[in-house]
Amino acid sequence: MYKSKLQELCHQYSWNLPEYTSVKDGQDHNPRFTATVTVNGIPFQTSPDQCRRSSKEAQNQAAKLAFDHFTAAKTIQHSPKWGPSASVEASSSSGKSFFHNAYKKKRRRRRKKEKKMK
Repeated sequence: MYKSKLQELCHQYSWNLPEYTSVKDGQDHNPRFTATVTVNGIPFQTSPDQCRRSSKEAQNQAAKLAFDHFTAAKTIQHSPKWGPSASVEASSSSGKSFFHNAYKKKRRRRRKKEKKMK
C-alpha cells in the first residue's frame, strides 16, 4: 500500500503526516471516489478518470502519485517549515532503494555517535 510508504517517507524527513480527503460521486449502488493527499504543503489529486470504487482505493492512488513524485526526483528538498534546509540525494527512483540508502545513512550516523561516546 502506498499510504504506508508515503507515511514512512514523511516520517523519514520529519514532515507532517499526509492529510487525505475523499469525494464520492455517483449513485449509492455504484459509488465512484476521487481523493486528494497533501504532503509537505503540496496537494496530489487523483484525476476524474482515475475514479475508484472505494475511498480507500482512491486514497491509495493519491498516495501513489505523491510517493512517485517524491521518490522519482533526483533530490528531495526539505522545506524550512518542516525540517532543515538541505538536499538528500536519492540514488534510484525505486522506493525500495531509496529507503535502503536512507537506512544505511542512518545506521552509519548511529555508529559514529556510538564510537564518540566510548
